[in-house]
Amino acid sequence: TKMKKEEKWRVQLKPQYAFGDDGKADLNIPPKAEVEYEVELKSFEKVKESWQMDTKEKLEASDKVKAKGTTFFKGGKYKEALMQYKKILDYLEFDAERIEDEDDKKRADQLMLAAHLNLAMCYLKTGEPNKVIEHCSKALEKDPTNEKAFFRRGQARFTIRDYDDAKSDFSAVLKIDPNNKAAKNQVTAIVQHQKKEREQEKKMYGNMFD
Repeated sequence: TKMKKEEKWRVQLKPQYAFGDDGKADLNIPPKAEVEYEVELKSFEKVKESWQMDTKEKLEASDKVKAKGTTFFKGGKYKEALMQYKKILDYLEFDAERIEDEDDKKRADQLMLAAHLNLAMCYLKTGEPNKVIEHCSKALEKDPTNEKAFFRRGQARFTIRDYDDAKSDFSAVLKIDPNNKAAKNQVTAIVQHQKKEREQEKKMYGNMFD
């Protein structure tokens, strides 16, 4: 069933889908309360499918979902942000090479680069390092000296204990910006982790022959 413009619906939510065991004191909603909302559809916008859009429309749509994604990200809603950033690639990736206007092509490349970087940041937050690596690598295909891409890929590789490649990424950051303290700290942390693991291995193998 679809709502029509200016139509009103009443929506009832069980406690687990409303305010749960805590309630909402500032709204005088007690714990474990069922909540009823009245929803009115003031207006709506019918969005075109990607295949129905021309290049300009795809670029405008990409700008809009990028802004939505950033709002979700700032609010800590990383999965919702992921969905928005993925839409940019859905709009632009397939047709990118066929864009003839140079300004449009440049704008599309910038939007896709931002999408890959932002997806990588979201996946860092959701604890999915392999996807971080994938999107950072795609970002580096578009911009081989992108500092953020190297740094985020280094973070992901550090997480999965791929120390040598992580160190290589942070070293690349330092080539771009020798004063990047965060990258320096990451290299130091990697060296410390490697040293600690070598010491643990020595003890383990030493005990085997005692």
